[in-house]
Amino acid sequence: MNADKLEQKMLEGLEKLACQLRGKEINFAIYSARFRTKDGRMASDVPFLAAANTLGSSQIVYDGHGHYDVWSSDGRKMVSSNMSCEQATELVLNEYYTAKAVRVMQREPHHKFDVLMDTLIKGYQNK
Repeated sequence: MNADKLEQKMLEGLEKLACQLRGKEINFAIYSARFRTKDGRMASDVPFLAAANTLGSSQIVYDGHGHYDVWSSDGRKMVSSNMSCEQATELVLNEYYTAKAVRVMQREPHHKFDVLMDTLIKGYQNK
């Protein structure tokens, strides 16, 4: 399989994951496999999905064969492999909701973490 077809297949897998995350009141992004370096050269990597506004969020990569691999936030260390779409969805949601609960508690320390997490998971806008 050539590189363009493999990249397209990986993007299709990430789109499936993105569909699972839509409507969950979180921010995430799919990052392109091609980018410009600081010195202007084009570089290539693999596309990945990550929760936005989430310090240390994992990079989720579709392996092209029905499973997802999880890499560290800097993309240097594999954390897990062969995850299902559902498992990858839960990981992204948990990372995002945890980071959001921490941000709320920094602004309003009277909140309890467990209560915030329950509210975020259930959907604070009652959707």
